[in-house]
Amino acid sequence: SPTVAFYPPCPTDTNNDNNTKTAPSFLGKMKAGVALKANNETAHKTLRKYLTQAKPYSALKESVLTSVKDAVTTTTTSSTTSEPAVVVLDRPHLMLGMRRLQQLPKAQAQQFTLDPEDSSATTTTTTTSTTNTTTNLIAEESVEGVGCWWTNSTLLGHSPTKADYDVDRVAAKIRLDARKKALTLLPEEGVQLLLNQARQHVLGQYATSIMNKNNNNKNKKKTPKTPNNNNTNTANTATVERLQAQMTQFPMALALPAWCFHDGYMEALYEAAEGVAGEEVAQQQQDGATPPLCCLFQRSVAALTGCLGLPHNSNNNTTTTKTTSQQSQPSLLQRLAQVQQALLKRHQQRGSPGDEFDNSLTVIAVGTTPEGMEVTAIQLAQPQSGVPQLPFEQVTVLANVSRQWTVETAGEAETSSSNNNNNKKSAALLPECLNELNQVMELVAPEVNGPAAIMTYGTTPEQEQIKQFMQQYVKENINNNKNGSSD
Repeated sequence: SPTVAFYPPCPTDTNNDNNTKTAPSFLGKMKAGVALKANNETAHKTLRKYLTQAKPYSALKESVLTSVKDAVTTTTTSSTTSEPAVVVLDRPHLMLGMRRLQQLPKAQAQQFTLDPEDSSATTTTTTTSTTNTTTNLIAEESVEGVGCWWTNSTLLGHSPTKADYDVDRVAAKIRLDARKKALTLLPEEGVQLLLNQARQHVLGQYATSIMNKNNNNKNKKKTPKTPNNNNTNTANTATVERLQAQMTQFPMALALPAWCFHDGYMEALYEAAEGVAGEEVAQQQQDGATPPLCCLFQRSVAALTGCLGLPHNSNNNTTTTKTTSQQSQPSLLQRLAQVQQALLKRHQQRGSPGDEFDNSLTVIAVGTTPEGMEVTAIQLAQPQSGVPQLPFEQVTVLANVSRQWTVETAGEAETSSSNNNNNKKSAALLPECLNELNQVMELVAPEVNGPAAIMTYGTTPEQEQIKQFMQQYVKENINNNKNGSSD
């Protein structure tokens, strides 16, 4: 599920009191699905007009969007049929860059509703010289009733006519009214809905902070005996409208797992970000008048940067000899400082006076998502104190190994598609990823003797799964080393 955080604009002055107010606000996890009202003719018409850019997102929010939890608690029942009252477009970001349903990993395909004809419509015949692929046309009536399913399509929403056509895209078919034709929605358009929802969460947080600040400033002044609530409500409404117009110019920073960093996915994601900002802002960005609409970061690097900036909060109330500055340092930064001091001491004992000390340190970042595992070796060098949020001047990715779990690697016993089971399947890939990372590091950075720290990131359940498999991996390697040699 996407995690949303808000980084307020930096103040124009350099006052320390104001700078403390620019700290990021963690808003929490957001549902990875978009819930749409079903059996509602108005919702169907509004969605159709939104997809043709005849209606704005605000109209969609008012007439179509609803809560994801309603998908399992509400149904529309008649004497002859039972239709869901809510249709959920589930995790459209996993379909970005896909051109054919046949490209989907088997384990991922089992978690979605696919067109029954299209998912098995491709037949391949191989001869000694050529390979012929024939794809059947998709019949609209192959899936009936209210719902959402994925099918092969094109950028124009048509059925593909040949397998190697450049505009082929996987698309969602959404039918909100059983009497109407299903609407075609590309993954980029589905991701736009997710990004708009995240932006609305940020808008609510930002507007609340601005209005609270304005109210506090007014309270410091002499207030009349009878305050005018109408004026206050009008001012708050104007503030929200003004901030909503500004929000389209706020750049988005998106942290992605390593397996998303291929051309097709990133191009589709950036196109979705342009759609959220709107044509006018996108054109201003192309002209250089505004900052980039979207910045893409590798998830492991973003997690490491955040971890280096988080203070260490100890639950131990006993008196210690640590200074206040040491206690407020991030725990990972404390660990790296201890390792660097030990390496410097050993260098001074073993090296000659002319040898230059290498102050670089390597951190292994391990994280999972419900879809897979990634392990990254990141080198930190050139400590600096000028930028508190970035204590190292050089941050270099040495190697990365990522895996998406498959039916074979997950095991036959793991048949549930819940997030908890998927996290366990992802964490089970850790030994394979670590072994491959060791092999890659011997090729690209043989001078690195080992990591200074191992950092895990993700939700608490995800990190607990990583911890269990990490402890098992270390224990097995210690036993193997004891049995293999006496060192």
